[in-house]
Amino acid sequence: MRAAESPLSGGSRANSFNIKSMKRIYLILSAAIGLAFQAAGEGLSLERITPEALSKGAKTLSNRISATAPADATWEEAGTGMWKEALLDKLIPAGAVGSAWEVSLEQAKEYPGYYRALPYRDGTPMAEMLGQADNENYVYINATNPERVYIEQFFAFGHILVADLVPENGWKSDSKYGTLRDGCITFPSKSFAYATYDAGQYDYCNIKGYFQIALPGSELKDYLFEVDMPACDDNGEMTVSVTAGEDIAKVKMISSPGYFASSANNDRAVATQGAEFDLAKGYMVYAPGDNAPTGLYSTIAVALSADNAIVGSRCVYSHLGERDNSDWAPAGTARMNEAILTTVYETATPQILTCEAEQSVSQPGRYRLKNPYAGHTFAQSYDDFVINHEHDHYLYINATDPAKVYIEASPLGINSEGEAMIYSQAGLYVDRGQSATAAQNGLFGRLAEEDGETIITMPDGSLMFAEKEYDNGEYHFQIGQDFIVVISPGQGAVEEIDATGEAYAPAEYFNLQGIRVANPRAGELVIERRGSKVTKTIIK
Repeated sequence: MRAAESPLSGGSRANSFNIKSMKRIYLILSAAIGLAFQAAGEGLSLERITPEALSKGAKTLSNRISATAPADATWEEAGTGMWKEALLDKLIPAGAVGSAWEVSLEQAKEYPGYYRALPYRDGTPMAEMLGQADNENYVYINATNPERVYIEQFFAFGHILVADLVPENGWKSDSKYGTLRDGCITFPSKSFAYATYDAGQYDYCNIKGYFQIALPGSELKDYLFEVDMPACDDNGEMTVSVTAGEDIAKVKMISSPGYFASSANNDRAVATQGAEFDLAKGYMVYAPGDNAPTGLYSTIAVALSADNAIVGSRCVYSHLGERDNSDWAPAGTARMNEAILTTVYETATPQILTCEAEQSVSQPGRYRLKNPYAGHTFAQSYDDFVINHEHDHYLYINATDPAKVYIEASPLGINSEGEAMIYSQAGLYVDRGQSATAAQNGLFGRLAEEDGETIITMPDGSLMFAEKEYDNGEYHFQIGQDFIVVISPGQGAVEEIDATGEAYAPAEYFNLQGIRVANPRAGELVIERRGSKVTKTIIK
């Protein structure tokens, strides 16, 4: 899995922040799903990402699953093809991903288009690289329908379960099929997942969509396709850069406010109505305009072959920041219980972050926390943990309705595995115009005023977290535990908190809605505040 190259650890300040040395708590397998979204193009409808279709935790590995190729098949030699490796892309050196070699293919006599191969057998580069060959576990390729090619689940080397995420293998997605064109089979990015018995859960593979199979007499295509976009705008502009392989004839893209993703329907819409990217230039500047909504923007890009077939797709995310700082007034000092990284990385320790808080003049109750992670302990250990842009980074909290608090999509200004971003499920529902659904699912937070202080809480697991270089920058759900922000007015700048004796400071108790509890009962779950330290606890 992510083993030696996986996610949070310490180090001296001279070190760079390398998230790959940290161990990630969750193994992610999520899905992008559908809700109609009207973008700038006339009649264009895109599918947006919503919480309902997200897998609630990764699909768990239980019993060993064998290939289900037809039992009555007679296998005949079909010739020599080519295998371009990306199924084990997280288990092999990065430089080996996309390497190709010859494989012997067999075809089922009774089922033309049904193939099998041993891609990791003796003599293959993979066997030499790993010092181990797999001469027993066939890969079965069903290409009987050129538009819906898939691979049966199989065990590489007898213990690494590789699954094509299609309904035939027990998955719900209908957009993960490969396609067969001119004798070459290509698969979408993140169309496969793998698992081992030790981990017990799936993680994505074929991350960049390099995996291909060329049938006998055919050639592999260079469909390398990468898209990059900063998480923050630069003075109202967002720059998209593209790297495209030689066999990509053109690239089209659409940028629009909101959270949506690459899918079969979206890709077709972008291919027909998107703006063409200048491949010779290599980048495109998107300027939404002065009246454009601020917040999260999604850019879907599709790569097209010479015959206008879609051969690759990517979705990247950025944020258009607030341009009118005159609308914000000092609200005091905020103390935030860091409840995000601690639910993502095993070695991220709980801590209180202190920063300046501001409140909107035109929308009282809408707050933003200024550079909240600048004081995180990782900032003291790693020079590049805090991103040094020429602007501040804000975490936006909308508490205009104290009973329906949510976090707006916000870049955090830190580099974990790429630029990190935060959002809340309630915020996503509000942006979709479905506040009632968020309320029904208990996803809103609460705001309470106690002794002149503002206390904001969010339900556990109601936040969403994204990192630009992890899983294509998509948000992942069920993040956050003990998220609490306390805003103390009357302080124009952040002051150092003297933690000496905090353990002996008098305790104050609040219920999960932020309302003070004078005499909590034994067994009651409450929020306890001692000085600057805020935790959840069960009264004994």
